[in-house]
Amino acid sequence: MSLADGDRRVVIGIGNDYRRDDGFGPAVVADLAGRRASDPRLSGVDLRVSDGEPARLIGLWTGCALAVVVDVVPGPADHAGDRHELAPAHIGAGAGGSHAVSLGSTVALGRALDRLPGRLVVLAVSGTEFGFGQGLTPPVAAAVPAVAERVCDLVGQHGECPGRRRTAPPALPRSPTTGRNEQSPAGAAPPACGTVG
Repeated sequence: MSLADGDRRVVIGIGNDYRRDDGFGPAVVADLAGRRASDPRLSGVDLRVSDGEPARLIGLWTGCALAVVVDVVPGPADHAGDRHELAPAHIGAGAGGSHAVSLGSTVALGRALDRLPGRLVVLAVSGTEFGFGQGLTPPVAAAVPAVAERVCDLVGQHGECPGRRRTAPPALPRSPTTGRNEQSPAGAAPPACGTVG
């Protein structure tokens, strides 16, 4: 039995704005938030930022028909800014990311718990600098608009519920420790397809 019901869509930017290229996921989510008012493909799409902790990620995508995860992966300098698109079948348990627990391990855990979304797509960019500091390196920063556009294509292709309109997702709460948007309010159900407001 799949937990993906309705047509709920989420985009999760993984990263840390204070670790240089690791801020790529949050930068893409910020770009999408800026586009939301003028791009109908983003209507009803839940935009989230996460530190990549497995339980939080699984909680964000559980019950979604589509989850798009945006992250950065370490790579050689001559490939900085290269874009990658992966489906769960192509993500190994040790693959991906610059985080303590890999995205591949989180996907494996979600699969074992039967808590993967109906469709999961990972959009990643190769980065080179992960030390302390703000600001993406130029090749990684240059990839933000293209990856944001690909996200819009993916969520737009997934479609809306016929004959129904969506309500706006709830405001993103801020983590008291990091000050960044991370997850749904405790106990709040994410917006479901067909909610009329």
